[in-house]
Amino acid sequence: MASCFEFEMGESGTKNKSYSDISYVTCRSNLKDANNYDRMVYNVGYMGSVSMPTPTIVKGKYRVELSIIYLTNHNFMRQQSDGNGGLLRMVFDDDEDFTTYVSPYTQVNSPLPGVYTSTIFEEVNFPETASHTFKFVVLDPAASTNSNFSLQFDTITFIPIEE
Repeated sequence: MASCFEFEMGESGTKNKSYSDISYVTCRSNLKDANNYDRMVYNVGYMGSVSMPTPTIVKGKYRVELSIIYLTNHNFMRQQSDGNGGLLRMVFDDDEDFTTYVSPYTQVNSPLPGVYTSTIFEEVNFPETASHTFKFVVLDPAASTNSNFSLQFDTITFIPIEE
């Protein structure tokens, strides 16, 4: 696990034994669209959390997108047949003004494995050039009960919005 991540396992733990709490994984050929052919897998259970510092972000407005890895065993999240689609509370700097709730796997529009992009903030305004703390909390009970549950992230992209 990279030293930049801090995490807390949810009280109920996890049933997924395929991955560690936080794993770095290289992709196979079916995920050739993953940036650098790799991904981070988060397996921290219901109410588990992960936080990390961002690189320095220049003052301004941004749309924030999350690229996720979708595998066929994530279909229960895509269809919300067990849990609520991987619902996450995402926040910058523990500031309620920089908080959103998103179920990125429900935005996957195909049952085929791949890299899919989900907008997590339509607009966020950073008032100064600085690094920020990005945190997410897993709010899907399936994270502790379904052995196929894992969050697999490729990239977080900050897209400037012109004013």
